Amino acid sequence: MRAATPDVPPAARAPAVAVPLPLPLPTAKAADLLTSTAAVPPPDDLDSTWVAAGTIRASAAARTARAPRLTRDDDRPVSLPPVTEPPGPIPLRPAPEPHEPAKPVEPAAPPGEFLPPIPTVPDAPLPPPVKSKAFLPSAARTSDSPAVEVKPPPPAELPPLQSAPVAIELNGKPATFDALTKLVDGNLCTHGASYGSCSACGDPPCRGGRCEPFPAKTAAGRVIGLIYSSVVCPDPCYQPKWEPLADAAFFVDAVRPKTSTRFRWDHMNHYAYPDRGEFFFARGDGNGKGPRANAPLRSIPYVDAHEFMLVTEIGMGATGVQIAAPYRSVNSTPFGQDGAGFADMTVTAKTMLLDSELALFGFQMRTYIPIGVPTKGLGTGHVALEPGLNFGLRAAPKTYLQAQVVEWIPLGGDNDYQGAHLRWAASINHMWWQPIKDVQLIGTVETTGISFQDGLFTDPVLGSQRLAKRTSAHLGTGFRLFFGDVLDVGVGWQHGITGKYLARDTTRFELRYRF
Repeated sequence: MRAATPDVPPAARAPAVAVPLPLPLPTAKAADLLTSTAAVPPPDDLDSTWVAAGTIRASAAARTARAPRLTRDDDRPVSLPPVTEPPGPIPLRPAPEPHEPAKPVEPAAPPGEFLPPIPTVPDAPLPPPVKSKAFLPSAARTSDSPAVEVKPPPPAELPPLQSAPVAIELNGKPATFDALTKLVDGNLCTHGASYGSCSACGDPPCRGGRCEPFPAKTAAGRVIGLIYSSVVCPDPCYQPKWEPLADAAFFVDAVRPKTSTRFRWDHMNHYAYPDRGEFFFARGDGNGKGPRANAPLRSIPYVDAHEFMLVTEIGMGATGVQIAAPYRSVNSTPFGQDGAGFADMTVTAKTMLLDSELALFGFQMRTYIPIGVPTKGLGTGHVALEPGLNFGLRAAPKTYLQAQVVEWIPLGGDNDYQGAHLRWAASINHMWWQPIKDVQLIGTVETTGISFQDGLFTDPVLGSQRLAKRTSAHLGTGFRLFFGDVLDVGVGWQHGITGKYLARDTTRFELRYRF
């Protein structure tokens, strides 16, 4: 049982008085002592305002009791109510609610975590350390941080100085760091007898082992020797890449495939006998699929044509595919009807067979797909295959030779008029102007020819004529302006130099964008 506790005065005014009590006390006796003022008479120096207050443990098993404490309360005297029955058991204090255990506090990082490693102290005594101006890192530096004493190692323990760059292994051969830097820049070859020498031969990729010198004593012998070196033992320093000088011709296909988009516009002036071998027109004497001529002519003698072509090429290393879709406008007036629309589409597959610094050599197969309307002069009305070989030869540092030979093979055309022919083209490309590395102006001199092997054509007066052993040739020039390996624009022109030419004049404008 706990009695009400009055305001406690200072200890100087109401000192505690201990009252000896016999132990143990019965419950009733303990209550009388607690509530009766007669049981504990106040001392003479205390007035009647003193009251007894305190706690006593009264229970059957209690063996000790605390004497009541006498206090003075001048403001609020407290009178305790009489106790009529013994106090019951003291209620138990409720158990505290469970709570989550406190998370262990991670210990702080040891002071030496961000400090330099402490050197191991040897067993033998060391001379007094030399104080050096070493400081803690800025994150751990304080005003009380002492300077760290670091003892430098003896001079004998320092690594020896390198008088030359350290060598490393590359393809089983030592190469210095300087040589490796040149190798990354493309100025050093990885094969040959030693690094930095590209003229050595005998190591891979030489196909026949060690190359045997070719005994070249004449100009023709030197050409054969260069071809031998390019085929049997190519230059180990050569890195295949596209370059403008090898792809500047207008009327010759390039050897190396290159992903690009090309816009081409052709103007063919005075294209004579357009149904020759069903190469440009289908049979035009009125008995075939080609356009009819106005009476009394038996066929259209010549036409003027404009052709706009979109050429898309996808190059994948040494192979590539090219798709060309032309739109043609034919002017046959006054000999026949004019026509305009999409002409026959072509799909070309290309591959390289030889790739060296001196020469390039490749193969291509072109397929003509008849999507044009033959009666309007927009196509031949039949499929044709054109296998061919492409060549490239470096004649000088700034001069390149492009050449091509193809064979036209018609399929499904008129049995009498369709005929095979051999077509060739060659171009000499020379760099005339190069103010900076990525801007080049290249001029071309080109010639093309076609030699018919079979088939017929229609003369406006004489009628059907044989084509075998008839040849047409053309010669012209052109200029291309290259902006790096991304964009070029140019114009080329050719003129017929034989009496039986195809077109008297052909003007070609091209804009190419490479990816």
